[in-house]
Amino acid sequence: MFDTFPIYCINLKHNEERKYYIDLQCKRKSIQFVEAVYGKKLNQDILQSLTEHSVANNYSDDLMKPNEIGCILSHI
Repeated sequence: MFDTFPIYCINLKHNEERKYYIDLQCKRKSIQFVEAVYGKKLNQDILQSLTEHSVANNYSDDLMKPNEIGCILSHI
């Protein structure tokens, strides 16, 4: 039954070793790898804008970190 559903794996482009390892572990040819957003490489203006308008700021005084923003953007 579950063979009919696609499996997606979000992976940073530069992390080929992790991608290879996941592929071996799953032993499925239907895994679709999606390139993740590397938050540390985002433009500072984009980071500033996303951080200032984050819903998370309603719950914490800490601004979101680049890796957190990259993670969120990778999942949309």
